[in-house]
Amino acid sequence: MPEKTKIMYVHHGGNHGGAPRSLAFLINELDKEKYDPYVICHLDFEKNKELFESVGAHVIQGKYIGGWHGSTVAPINIGTLKFNIRHLLPSYLEIKKIVRDIRPDIVHLNSTCLCFVAQSIRKSFPYIPIICHVREPLLDGFWGDILRKNCEAAVDRFIAIEQYDADSLHTKKRIDIIYNFVDFSTYNENIKSNCLREELNLDTNSKVLLCLARVCQANGALEFTSAIIPLLQRRKDIHLCIVGVNPDDHSDYLKELRKLEMQNSNIHLFNFRRDVPQVIASSDLMIAPFQVPHFARSIIEAGAMGVPSIASNIGGLRELIIDGVTGFLVNNATFDEFERVCEHLCDDQNEYNTISMNAIRFAHDNFDSVKNAQKTFTIYEEMLQKTVACGLHGRL
Repeated sequence: MPEKTKIMYVHHGGNHGGAPRSLAFLINELDKEKYDPYVICHLDFEKNKELFESVGAHVIQGKYIGGWHGSTVAPINIGTLKFNIRHLLPSYLEIKKIVRDIRPDIVHLNSTCLCFVAQSIRKSFPYIPIICHVREPLLDGFWGDILRKNCEAAVDRFIAIEQYDADSLHTKKRIDIIYNFVDFSTYNENIKSNCLREELNLDTNSKVLLCLARVCQANGALEFTSAIIPLLQRRKDIHLCIVGVNPDDHSDYLKELRKLEMQNSNIHLFNFRRDVPQVIASSDLMIAPFQVPHFARSIIEAGAMGVPSIASNIGGLRELIIDGVTGFLVNNATFDEFERVCEHLCDDQNEYNTISMNAIRFAHDNFDSVKNAQKTFTIYEEMLQKTVACGLHGRL
């Protein structure tokens, strides 16, 4: 029996958000008779170990490996700067040992923030192909350029989850656009649930707006909630559920959001949850009030389940919604269009059903897990064949 091709994925995250789920979906589609996947985790080892193991990966803790923040969803401040500096050298050194132990045939980095991991592997193991996912737009200027220049020097090929993110990289290397995808066996219109209504003891006629994203300024939960207080006070049948609170978060941002929750009986905050399909199925509208452009997995999952989305009219999100057809795009500075659109969808069942069916079709056309995963695996094969053709395979 031929030896399996080892793929080493390096993951960067620290929560149960979209990036680890996207990686898990990809590994789940991998042909395990041909490939042997390894996942290196740092901050989220305990949180996501079970997730990655459930899709057939070997999960290894990289105790000292951390990313370099420099994207629009992880802007530089004192905290992130300290994190960057603290993890730079340990990341560079530890990944060398891990690569020596695993001896991978190919490396797939789950984010551009792992640029120094890429540099370490490139310097010590120049014959290993390195692929890097671009999951968020890079910052303009000095901090974003650190990621750009180091990735450009060390990475062989990029995969971006949307065109907007790809454009922010300014790379001369090949970059493929492969949208994040949906497992339609898990996310589909046949999933039924009332979990949010049951937990909150809501009337069946109540309308549930769901914001499913990490609570932070980039994702706009506080800004959005503050803007729609008049609607929530006027329409007590409309409830806003925000799922994405990190229990270790003690920021002023979250404290302000909790104040609004205490003052309004139809605002509800939840920690990150595992039962995402059930949570989406129990909602009427998905809300993505992002303040900075980046991909929203919640929109494509909701679309697959027939739940229309209302999102900020900014880069990235414009690629996930056809305005007025599969959902609606609104001004993210004031959300002044939101009230009209929200009430229209809540009160007009015929229009809601039309948007719902359009969203399902759009999801199947653009975010199919089998099709999009296969595009990634084709890149693996191309990179491995190039290595063999150059006589470099097995040089580790």
